[in-house]
Formats: sequence, structure tokens, C-alpha cells
Amino acid sequence: MRSILKKQIIRLILPSGEGISLTPTPDVMDALMAEQTAIKAELNAMQNRQELANELAQAILQHLMIVNQYINFRQHEIRCLERLFLSLLQQLAAFYDQKEQTPEGLARIFRQHGLKVGRFLLETNGSHLQMLKNDQLVVHRVPCEEYEAPFQFELLGIEMDQLQEPVLDLGSGTQARLVQALRERGLEAYGLERMEPGDNPFIYVANWLDFYFAPDKWGTVISNMAFSNHFWHHHLRKDGDYTTYAQKYMEILRSLQVGGSFIYAPGLPFIEPLLEENSDTYTVCYRELDQPSLESNMQEEDMHPSRWYVAQVVRKR
Repeated sequence: MRSILKKQIIRLILPSGEGISLTPTPDVMDALMAEQTAIKAELNAMQNRQELANELAQAILQHLMIVNQYINFRQHEIRCLERLFLSLLQQLAAFYDQKEQTPEGLARIFRQHGLKVGRFLLETNGSHLQMLKNDQLVVHRVPCEEYEAPFQFELLGIEMDQLQEPVLDLGSGTQARLVQALRERGLEAYGLERMEPGDNPFIYVANWLDFYFAPDKWGTVISNMAFSNHFWHHHLRKDGDYTTYAQKYMEILRSLQVGGSFIYAPGLPFIEPLLEENSDTYTVCYRELDQPSLESNMQEEDMHPSRWYVAQVVRKR
């Protein structure tokens, strides 16, 4: 029965396209009014509304992160969005319990909720990623690709017999192709991915900014067009969270075992020279890459000529 309410709310908030609807559309309103008996029964029978609220919040987050890879939510921000949806469900339960339900009253609830969600998204991710257009919050399209394992091995210059275990693929993607390929070759490998990958016991589901990289744990950390790509993005943004990324970068390096490596692309020319100059703990090796041809969906930072190389930071002691 839950599918009725969940389906209609998602249909209302996520219309066709890449935006978030802030006001209810007439067709969805008609469906919510027509199915009010079933929806009321569903809400009254629901023992844990928080569970549905969490599912609705996750549906929004997954949609946004697919459309734009730079959209990002920390754990405390996800909890905030879940509370917004729990409040919506409570208001809907109260509405359907009234003797008389009017379309205007229902529209008012969803309009207020839409404004709260829109404000939340703008506060957490900034207007540079989204813009208000009519009754929608439009998200600029910056998709993320999942690459085949052989391509990543070649691009990053990875030699299987030189990989120190265990291996962590940072931003592994939901299909975790690199992790699967490494494990098929007998290596102890894991992935870290913020998007729900399904039933995969070798994937940590977490935001890398919330994940704790324990000291001296990893033999090799690999990240292709993931962590350093986002670090670049925040480095160039006036309101970027570059300090948090720099701190997490150093935490990743401290998580390496002696002799272990952090292998990533694109490179970070604004931090690696500082690492070499001020530390005798790490050494950095560089491998040039061909600059890609310009594509319509590429961002300005994607074309920055100084970033196109692979970096391998090795912990010496």
C-alpha cells in the first residue's frame, strides 16, 4: 500500500527532467485527492513514518547526485532532509484526518514543503549549481561516468604486482568495476561510494568527507576522476569547502601503510608541491595525461591544463 503515497510524492517532486518541483502540478494533485481514502488508510496503518521519510529523502538525493556529481550532502544534512519529509507526512496525516479535504489545503502543504526543500538545497549546495526557474529548482547537468577496469588500469599506470594490499577504490561507483576486477585477481579490495550500490559486501556506503580513514590501514588508495576532481572543484569555487578537502586529503595519506600509495587523477598541482617541500614522509610521482577534447557538458575546471596528470603519493616512513 505504501507505494501509492511514495509514488505520488516522488512524481510530484521529481517531474520529468532534471529539476525539483517546488509546487504541485494539477495532475498529481488530482491523483492525491482521488486516492485520499487509500492514502489515509496507508498513513494510519504506518507504524514507522520515519522509514518512508528516509526513502523519500534518499530518492531526492540519488536523483540530484546522478544529474550533477558535485551535488554533495554530509550525513547531518541528510538527517535534516529526512526530518523535512517526516514533517510532510505528519501534515498529510492531519490533512486526511479532517472531515473535509480541499485541493487548496493539500496544495498549500506541498507548496510550503517545496519551498523548505528548495531552501535546504540552496543552503547546502549553493546557487552556483542550481537556479530558480518558474516553479522549479533547476540543477545544472554535470554527470559522472563509471569507467571500465582495464581503462582505469591503463590510465593510472597500475601494475598488479606492485599494488600493496588492502586496496581501497575511493569513489568506486555503484558497479564497483575496479574493485571487482581486483578481487577477481585475488587482491583484497574494497570500494567507497556515496550512492547505494545494492548488495555488495565489499563497498562502504558513505560520503568520503564523513568516512574515517584509519591510520596505517590501506596499502593502496585509488581514485580516478573522483576525490581529486571534487577537490579541484572546491579549490576553484569562491565558497568552496577546500579546507575540509585538504584535511581529508592528509587523512587519506596518513591512512596509508609504509610503502603504500595514493594513486589519483586528475592531479592537484596546488597541494603536491607543498607536500614535497614540507614533508619527508611522502614522495610524489607524476604521469602526464593527454588533455581531453572539449565537450559540451564539461565544466571550466575540467579543461584546466595544469591538472591533466596522474599523481602517485607514496608514504616513505
